[in-house]
Parts: sequence; C-alpha cells; structure tokens
Amino acid sequence: MLEFKLTQENYSLVSSKIPLILSLNIVENIALIKEVHIGLSVDKAEGIAKESLEKIGLLDIALMSIDKCSDLEIFYVMFIRALMMNRGTILVESPYLILEEIINIEILDELNQDKDIIILDTFENETKYEDYRCNIIR
Repeated sequence: MLEFKLTQENYSLVSSKIPLILSLNIVENIALIKEVHIGLSVDKAEGIAKESLEKIGLLDIALMSIDKCSDLEIFYVMFIRALMMNRGTILVESPYLILEEIINIEILDELNQDKDIIILDTFENETKYEDYRCNIIR
C-alpha cells in the first residue's frame, strides 16, 4: 500500500492513522478543513458540512461528539472530511481498520461529485467488496 501511495499525487487520505479531533463535534471536524485550507467562514464551512451529512441521512449526528457515534458514522465523517480538501483523489486506506461492518460504497458515490475514489485494502478483506461494482487491482 505504501508503494501505491507514493506513486499518487493530489490526494486526500481516509485512514485510521488520521483520526477525527476528539474535542470537536462532527460538523466542526468536517468544517475545519474548509476553514483552515480554503479560508471559508465558520458559518459557510459548517453549512457545507451539514449539507454533506444530510445527503446520506446523518444530519442528526452533526452536533454529537465523536464518542457518541458508531464506527460506521465516524468512517463516513472521515470520508466527508477528505472530500472537503481540494484534491482530485481520495485514498481510503484499509477501511476495516476503522470499522467492523461492511461499508456501503454507493454512499461514497452519493457524496462524491468529481473525485476519484481508490480503496486500498488487504486481500483478506476482498470478499467484503463482492456485491459492489469496483475494480480490484492485484
């Protein structure tokens, strides 16, 4: 996986190695990217964050702390946070290190408008992607 990441440019990473900030609520975690990297106001950045959560039916967790969310909710929030970056590709590194349940890849497509999504995982987890249309590179 490391070799693959080294060949990529212009990407945001969703990884267990880049956790959410515990002292911030969900919306603040997402909005922080737009505030710091792009210079949006807090209100505008949080509005964009809430719109993204609403797209996948998670607006009800917007003001929750991270410790009140499920692993799956945290994963989707991490993905939304990566979308907030002005990068052309999102690399999702070993999603099953973040969560135990199977992710709905179609939800990632609902959130994403124009970025390439690449999921990096181990062969042991290959069967978890069987029901989805996705290319598996060996």
